Amino acid sequence: MSNEAPDAWESTTLAASCEFFTDGDWVESKDQNPDGEVRLIQLADIGDGAFLNKSNRFLTTQKARDLRCSLLQPGDLLIARMADPIARCCLFPGLDQPAATVVDIAIARARKGVDQSFLSYAISDHSFRELALGAASGTTRSRISRSNLGALPTLLPPLDEQRRIAEVLRSIDEARRLSDLLITNLRLLRKLALRDLFAPQEGDEVEDTILGSLPSGWTVSPAEDVCEAVIDCKNRTPPISDTGFAVVRTPNVRNGRFVRKNLVRTDANSFEEWTRRGRPRAGDVLITREAPIGEVCAVPDDEPVCLGQRMMLYRPKSDIIDSSFLLYALQSEPVQSYLRNLGGGSTVGHVRVGDIRRLPIPCPDLATQHVVANTLAEIDVALDHACASLAQTAALKTSVASDLLSGRVRVRE
Repeated sequence: MSNEAPDAWESTTLAASCEFFTDGDWVESKDQNPDGEVRLIQLADIGDGAFLNKSNRFLTTQKARDLRCSLLQPGDLLIARMADPIARCCLFPGLDQPAATVVDIAIARARKGVDQSFLSYAISDHSFRELALGAASGTTRSRISRSNLGALPTLLPPLDEQRRIAEVLRSIDEARRLSDLLITNLRLLRKLALRDLFAPQEGDEVEDTILGSLPSGWTVSPAEDVCEAVIDCKNRTPPISDTGFAVVRTPNVRNGRFVRKNLVRTDANSFEEWTRRGRPRAGDVLITREAPIGEVCAVPDDEPVCLGQRMMLYRPKSDIIDSSFLLYALQSEPVQSYLRNLGGGSTVGHVRVGDIRRLPIPCPDLATQHVVANTLAEIDVALDHACASLAQTAALKTSVASDLLSGRVRVRE
């Protein structure tokens, strides 16, 4: 953050912006009591701009008095002095009981002429975080001292402009909150659809199968019967190179999607060797056997890939089962429940190659398959749009905050 103040702005420090700036209290495990009346706020409760209310630690009123704890007030700014990230902060909303906080959280109350919300946005700005990280120390867990935190530079516009800046940033935060809520609801809708679209409706006739009750007319077949090929990977991941062909490993398959993050590559000779049993192609479906069990994705259509360790491939018979339906059927509650049972009640174990070859697949007629697949695909498209909107709003917040908090862009009346 630059120390150069625009016209009418004050160049100061965080500590000088506050009438009250102190550490939380040194509270050891022996001081805590699960039946205590005073909530002890932890680092886990401090989100990036939001109070997370995750912890469940307490001490008695008498112990808080004995330790001379500083009780929190609604609106206090809580600043984490430890990662991750250092200097993340939130406004304390207040609880239905007294609260104190631990020593690795600083408490800040803005002085007269400083808006508390503006101060929280100033601390959350990327440039302030970089300064805080640079002033931190520690090899195993990085920490910034309160004195170093308080000495970090802060720019203060006039109070009215502080409030206008805070209002602009709050409006972006609200848009982010609504996008996040939409994503949460779409994910719940997807989960319910993967259950209900593969279950009989109340009052309808049912088919009793190895996967439980399915809608009337549905059958269950082993995967090897509805696929023209079921291909196992070699028993290890191919040699890794800086460039070359993509290697799909288990971390690249999550929630029905191909994940490019941490995608590794292999050379041409290794690619040929690792695809000798069959080269993955568009329309194939990949599935993990381990770590975790039963994650699936479609083979990407924009570049050739080979299979890493613990991966298998289904190539559906198009006259029996639609590729998109197979992708969703493998994610459905009946199939996922079956896989959990194979894994001993958990998805963190492993299943054998034969289990994946013979995995029971629910199969309605092709017309029904298309309806089910299209319904779930529409939810996925909406989810993709919502996630993209959230990412765009987050990027907008970073850009706008940088401009407004530095004074490069002024928010005038």
